[in-house]
Amino acid sequence: MKLSAPKEIVWWIALVLTVVGLLMVITALIPNPLVGIPAFWFAFVPSVLLLLATLLKGL
Repeated sequence: MKLSAPKEIVWWIALVLTVVGLLMVITALIPNPLVGIPAFWFAFVPSVLLLLATLLKGL
């Protein structure tokens, strides 16, 4: 299986989503049960996006 580098726009989108997720986790120190779920998805989705961009050609 040949891997390819993700396109620059995909990389930037993943970076922005990761930063948003990190900010949500940092602000989650305030007790709020609704912050944890979106913070997880904002951390998980960029990882999947980069994985797919590496495995699929043209993404």
